[in-house]
Amino acid sequence: MGCFLIGIFLPLIVSSTWAKLLILGPIGMAICKTWGLERKSKAATGIMAMILFASLSSCHLYMSGDDAMIFIASLFSEVTNGAITVDFFRWLKLMWLPGFGWLAMSILTPYLMFVRPNREQLHDISDTIRTEYHAMGKLSVDEIKTLVIVLLILLNFMLETRTGLNAAHVMVVLVSLFFAPGINLMNLEKLNQLNIWIIFFVTGALSVGICSGPSDFGVLAEKTLLPILTSVGDYGRVMLSYTFGVLANFLMTPLGAQSAFELLIGNMLYGAGLDPISGMMSFQMGLEMYLFLYEVAMVLFFFGLGYMETKSTIKMFAVRMVLSFGLMFLVAGYWDFVGMF
Repeated sequence: MGCFLIGIFLPLIVSSTWAKLLILGPIGMAICKTWGLERKSKAATGIMAMILFASLSSCHLYMSGDDAMIFIASLFSEVTNGAITVDFFRWLKLMWLPGFGWLAMSILTPYLMFVRPNREQLHDISDTIRTEYHAMGKLSVDEIKTLVIVLLILLNFMLETRTGLNAAHVMVVLVSLFFAPGINLMNLEKLNQLNIWIIFFVTGALSVGICSGPSDFGVLAEKTLLPILTSVGDYGRVMLSYTFGVLANFLMTPLGAQSAFELLIGNMLYGAGLDPISGMMSFQMGLEMYLFLYEVAMVLFFFGLGYMETKSTIKMFAVRMVLSFGLMFLVAGYWDFVGMF
């Protein structure tokens, strides 16, 4: 239940998946240590996987749930020359239930495979948790300041279509308040402690897809995919776009695949008079599916904390991947029900 609540509410106030992982990683390690679980045991692997998915698999719930979601929401308008826009509330209609199903599948898979069968190792630690909770004390002044700024960032995304302001640009201004005199939540010393290299990693990952344009790979993909996507119907198009996203993860990073193919898929479908949102979102959800640890840097980082065992993790990823195809078919049915097609 804790993982579900984290997955539902944390993306509302933290829109970076990397940030969520950096917050939740130490919490997962602390839970394993409190229970006295052996590193790389099945129980520890399951608990860390549940914590991992509470971050990674919660990004679809909200338009501001991850930087990739913010990016793809802007592409909807770009693909259709402004004819189709998706604001915070329309995103909730189209994606909250599919996103919750995605979150539930992801958390329950390691729970049922590794945690529940090893319940005897999970003794009662409620007294320890209660003691640590009371030791935290009340919210500090700095924590209240941070919460106010974070809520303003969330409100900014919710009201973007009403204010007419670019939410990403406004977010930069709001984040700069951390440095403002009188607030003083961030200074040079704290800034130097941040892992700025993440910016270079993200830029490099995106460049993989951007550089694929001059190679005419997009032209080849369009000639191959368009006849298929336009002939298989709405449900088939969702499943094929999703499968393409899953396979793309084996070839390049998710960010690279997103920048290489997301716009291409949208332009193909819209140009053929078909709904671009379902195809683009199906592809994006496929990019959130992985089998091996190397496919996604965030998974590799979490695995590097030393509590997850390789063979068990890959086995759990494989089961989750098989289940995901059935879930995507249900998602297609939901999108049909709400009139997306």
